[in-house]
Amino acid sequence: MSSADKSPEMIAIGNGAIVERDVLGVAAEISRRWPNLRVQYLEPGSSFGVTEAPYQIVERGKNGKEYVAMQVWQLDSSVIKRLEAIDTNYVDIDAVVTRANENAKREQRRLEQESMHEAHEKFAAVVRSPKDTYVVTDGDKKITIRSNGEHDVRRNRGAGS
Repeated sequence: MSSADKSPEMIAIGNGAIVERDVLGVAAEISRRWPNLRVQYLEPGSSFGVTEAPYQIVERGKNGKEYVAMQVWQLDSSVIKRLEAIDTNYVDIDAVVTRANENAKREQRRLEQESMHEAHEKFAAVVRSPKDTYVVTDGDKKITIRSNGEHDVRRNRGAGS
C-alpha cells in the first residue's frame, strides 16, 4: 500500500470480518452515551438477506429482549446524529453538572461580595461616627466597638435579657 493511498485503516473483528477503525469508535461512543443500545455487525451472506444493511443498532428492552432500533449501511458520525435526534430524553449529564457548578460558584461569589460590601459599610459608619461607642447587630450577635480599640461580641438573648 503506497503512502498516497487514502483508504481507511481496517481492523479484523473476528469470523473473518474486517471493518474500518472508525466504526469501533462510533460503536464505543454509542455504548458510552446509550448503555441500552448495542451495535451488531451482520456478516454478508449470513442468515440475513442480501439487501440487509451490514450494521444494526439494537436496543435492550426492560424485558431483556433486544429490538432492532435501526439498520445502517455505514457506521459513522451520522448515526450518532440520528440517535441524538431520536432520543429526546438524552441529557448530557456532564454539561448539566458543569453548568450547575458554575452557577453555584457565581452565586457564592455574589454572596461573598454582598457580605464584604455590608462589612465595608459598617466599618465606614464606625469611622465616620462622632460617638466613641458604636453597636452593630449581626444576626444573633451584638458587636460593640469603642473608639479606644476595645470591642466585645455578645449574643442577643431575646427581648427580656
